[in-house]
Amino acid sequence: MQSKPALGLILAGLILASSLASCSARPSPASTSTLSTLEAEQRAGGVHASRSKEYRDMADLAADSTVVVVGRVLKQETVVEDIPYTLSTLEVQEPLHPTPLATAVNQPALSKSSIPTTVVIRQLGTSDMSETPAPILNADGTGYLVFIRPTELPGEAAAQFYVTGGDAGIFTKGADGVFMHKVGPVNDNIPAQITKEEISALK
Repeated sequence: MQSKPALGLILAGLILASSLASCSARPSPASTSTLSTLEAEQRAGGVHASRSKEYRDMADLAADSTVVVVGRVLKQETVVEDIPYTLSTLEVQEPLHPTPLATAVNQPALSKSSIPTTVVIRQLGTSDMSETPAPILNADGTGYLVFIRPTELPGEAAAQFYVTGGDAGIFTKGADGVFMHKVGPVNDNIPAQITKEEISALK
């Protein structure tokens, strides 16, 4: 039979190993949105994340966004850091809302003329995963309306954008110019569909 001190050392070693494994599955603080805090961890076949902020309405979502654009994905690539990310290059077909509401988070104002013709959107996970915090944008010609903000990350990633609120800021183009929103796990007060005119009218 093992002595109690030896058993205690074994248990301490197991607890330490478990703690290190848990830490390695989490992204560094710079890898998460500073507005809607994401607690992210890898699971078998996917990435799970929780968002702390619920959006009261579309104006609240827009206030946390630097710009709202309509576009389609031209190309995608996957980068692996602590966890995999999908980088989608979105062709900006129409900028709708260049930040009159962004003062709530001290975002720099943009004019429509200063918005680039393409933006790179950074999302947790990949399209072949069984679970991701938000739907990964498709590069199949689908039209999107997205609420985005700078990542504020160092290096090349500084020029990339997060979708505001993860799933909250993604709308898919439907018929007759209506954009559809898929309700996510967070209890946001966001309509199931919206038009470009309604976005442009936000104050």
